[in-house]
Formats: sequence, structure tokens, C-alpha cells
Amino acid sequence: MAIRINLALIHDEKPVTKTCSDFLFAHCPTMLEGQRLAGETDRLLAELESLKREIASLREEEAVIRHSARHDELTGLPNRAHFAACLEDGIKQQSLKYDRLAVFFMDVDHFKEVNDRYGHAAGDALLRVVATRLHRAMRKDDMVCRLGGDEFACLLHGMPDNTQLARLARKLLVSIATPCNLNGVMVEVHISIGIATTHQGHGEGHNLLAMADEAMYKAKRSNSGYAFAELRAPGA
Repeated sequence: MAIRINLALIHDEKPVTKTCSDFLFAHCPTMLEGQRLAGETDRLLAELESLKREIASLREEEAVIRHSARHDELTGLPNRAHFAACLEDGIKQQSLKYDRLAVFFMDVDHFKEVNDRYGHAAGDALLRVVATRLHRAMRKDDMVCRLGGDEFACLLHGMPDNTQLARLARKLLVSIATPCNLNGVMVEVHISIGIATTHQGHGEGHNLLAMADEAMYKAKRSNSGYAFAELRAPGA
């Protein structure tokens, strides 16, 4: 009969207890390394997802900042700086596309009276109404902007003759003229429009806008609704 002797008892030592991890480390190191790598992979994937969310958030913030820099806070329309950049770009491109550009410069008639009588909140509400009506009345590819105060502008592409421009101007006058309800008070809304084209402005954006501005004041003085800029000689 075989006799098994616990050597730990002979030497008065405590039995050594082996854990599962100790056993795996001693006999299956590859398995433990795989578990460690799997845990490290999960951690890196979690960090990657967190980084993706942070980048997406930063891009959204950047988009908001970029939009705010190019758009009017009150109406949401493009602002003067954005309009000027698009106008200059359009003038550069027109020579390649043989496209004719036109600018409408618009001013809300008697806006100061509305502002003084009903308050700035009512004036702001009126500007938002005008902005919405202009945006809806223009063609999809036309650009409507708020230059500042009660002044607006439109950039139009592909308008071959003044007949079409005059027709569009009359359409805008009718679209804007619908009475506006400002806190229960019906207010008449009218605008004056000045029109200039690249042929008249000789291909410079600031000239085109200035000429449309002058034509707008001519329309306002004559109470005609709209007026075309006068043709200038080169260098004038």
C-alpha cells in the first residue's frame, strides 16, 4: 500500500494555496496575455469613441461660429460682409459663365416712424417679416441679405434684360406691401428698390452696390417703388 506524506506537515509549514490566476499564469501565460490585450483594446475603443464625440462637438461649435460671422442675428439672413464676398465672387465668375449680375438695394419706407411709435421690439419684428417675405419672393438661387438697419439687398444671377428685373421688382413690392400685424396693430409695409447691373457698374462689387443705393433713393424721392441706376462712363 502506497503512503502519501504531506511534506508541509513534516517541515511544519502551511500548505501553499494556488489560485486560478496563479495556475493560469504558470501554465497558460498566453491566455492571460490575451485577456490583458482585450481589456486594453476595450479601453482604447472607449477613448476613441469619446474623442469622436469631442471632435463632433467642436465641429458643431465651429459651424455655429462660422454661421454667426456671416449671418445677421436678427433675421438669419446673410450679412453685409457675406453679401460683399459673394458679390465679388459672382463678378469674377461671370466672365467665365457670360452671366449678368444684378443688385437690388432695398430700404423699408417710414421704418423710423414705426420704430418710434411702436418701439424697438415692433421694429425688429417688422424687419423679420420683411426678411421672410423677401426670401420667399426671390428665386432659389438668388441671395437676400440684410445690410444693416432697415436696408436689405439681393444678388441676382442670369437676368438678361431690364424687363425681367422690373417684373421682379414689382413682384417684391406687392409681396412686401401686405399689412403686418405688430402686437395687434396692423402696419402698412412698403419698400423702395434701387437696381444696378454689372454692365452699369463696370464689374466692381462696391460700385454696383453704391449705384443700387443711389437708385433706391431716386425711387424713394419719386415714390415710384423702384428705379434703375444710371449708366456711368468708365472711370466715373
